[in-house]
Amino acid sequence: LYLLDYKESTEFNIYATPPLPHARLVATESDPEYGVTVLQHLVNELEERARIFKKAGVRDFSEYRNASSQRLPRILLVIDEFQVLFSETRSVAEAAEQRLSRLLKQGRSFGIHILLATQTLKGINAQSIGSIITQLGCRIALACGQEDSTMILGGGNWAAAELRSPPEGIINNANGAKSGNVKFLIPLAEN
Repeated sequence: LYLLDYKESTEFNIYATPPLPHARLVATESDPEYGVTVLQHLVNELEERARIFKKAGVRDFSEYRNASSQRLPRILLVIDEFQVLFSETRSVAEAAEQRLSRLLKQGRSFGIHILLATQTLKGINAQSIGSIITQLGCRIALACGQEDSTMILGGGNWAAAELRSPPEGIINNANGAKSGNVKFLIPLAEN
């Protein structure tokens, strides 16, 4: 588990002390440059796994688990307020886009999974974020404006702008196609 917090250390602090035993990284005061180094670390891990899989004669993570007695853990990268990676200098945004794009394209086959979270995509370079979002097969949106809804769910899909918040949300496993929208209710969990 790799946790990157770009929300001024408010979301993942609880996992830093005491540290989560299965977390390799809990970065509570991340800056975009550091985020790029984490993405590069995971790209390096992907490349190492590719070498391992090739040597074992397998195509993906599932085949490797079935063919090998050596346990290889799945990796989950969670980035809260991920759009911050794209709000820095163009060189940082390009480096983040390049690495994140590769991980999104190839990561699942190697047991590397990514969860990106944000409250809004407004004000982000549409070119950078657009190429990333097109690679997200599963999207979840809560009530938001039309602009955010179409950026999250896909062009012309403003269904999230019509939700009641709370408790409604939309999950879409069809790369944002309107036909893939499934409305759901979020349960209230009181302390």
